[in-house]
Amino acid sequence: MGIRNRHVEEQPPFVPNALLLTMKLLPVRQTVLNVSIVMVHTLPTLVPVRNGSKKKKCKVLRLNKISHSLKHVGLLQKEHQNTDVNGHISWNCRGFHNKLYQIKDFINKFHPVCIVFQETYFKPGDEEKIKRHSLVRRDCNSGRASGGVALLVSHDHPSSIIPLHTNLQAVAVLIAVPRLVTVCSLYLPPNAAIDRHDLDRLVTELPTPFIIIGDFNGHNPIWGSKNVNSRGRQIEEFISDHSLCLLNNGEHTHFHLGSRSFHCLDLAAGESASLAPFFTFRVGNDLCESDHFPIFLTRVKVPRVIPQRPERYIFDKADWASFTTRAKITWDMAQYPDLNVVIDNVTASILRAADETIPKSSTNFPSLEKRGGIDSVRKHTRINK
Repeated sequence: MGIRNRHVEEQPPFVPNALLLTMKLLPVRQTVLNVSIVMVHTLPTLVPVRNGSKKKKCKVLRLNKISHSLKHVGLLQKEHQNTDVNGHISWNCRGFHNKLYQIKDFINKFHPVCIVFQETYFKPGDEEKIKRHSLVRRDCNSGRASGGVALLVSHDHPSSIIPLHTNLQAVAVLIAVPRLVTVCSLYLPPNAAIDRHDLDRLVTELPTPFIIIGDFNGHNPIWGSKNVNSRGRQIEEFISDHSLCLLNNGEHTHFHLGSRSFHCLDLAAGESASLAPFFTFRVGNDLCESDHFPIFLTRVKVPRVIPQRPERYIFDKADWASFTTRAKITWDMAQYPDLNVVIDNVTASILRAADETIPKSSTNFPSLEKRGGIDSVRKHTRINK
């Protein structure tokens, strides 16, 4: 397939002798390489090998453990680093237990407020603990490991569980970040019949403001799909009837290995008035051994608005002699057929003279100390009593 002993210009980082790496799929969004690559450290070479070769089976290592080596030879895109502590991550992990390495990597790298999971594959007797985090989950009681949702919430933010009385696979938590926000994880299986009343009831049980994040398994061009199905129409009506705002930006969130195609199945919807303007939506570049890309919801840092008092002219300190000289109303100002233009010219002349000769009050509110301080206020209160 390729030419052997093709030397790389730069020496790759250390890899044990005769270490072979077989790659079936590079976790780069929108780019799927159906090749297998063999790395040998005995010589600084890359030896491409055809799929299905009779060579000795290679030991498959987790891609994220050797990502530094791949980045060194330019085969892997570097994941964008985001350390915003006000962020949320949503991910259809396809099994919580076998993704612990990736989950802990998310925590160490991004420090999220919470991580929203779908298809956790928990059984009723399974337990899982992560330091300084609480796991709130709802399992799918199907008799086997399938479906299920969960929320992994950091102890750095106060939170409380929201009890839900629904037939849907959903779980919700009220989190202070710093304002109270309800985060709900929802999973709608692709072949299950979803009752619209269950969706409506879920919205009524969530304290406002809320964000619903999850795998909806619906296709609709509104959120980036090429076609539309019945589930997509149902979700569209649900979002429209409850005046929700879809946070998706059109990026694909799912890779179907069978058809080697990308789809948009994972959605994030919140109240348009109170939450939507304060979050940005981003899809990760790495599948992390799943078929869904993680979603990053980052809280926009809104600048603090300091209240100010309106300016007022201090007429007691005005220089009226100078004002009379500057506020001149000339005949030229009235030589316009449009009366509005004449009024604007005269008004502008008067205001310009007032700004130059009449001082204005401060826009800042007086501090408590200038008004006598807290002790003075308390003393005045006791006297009134």
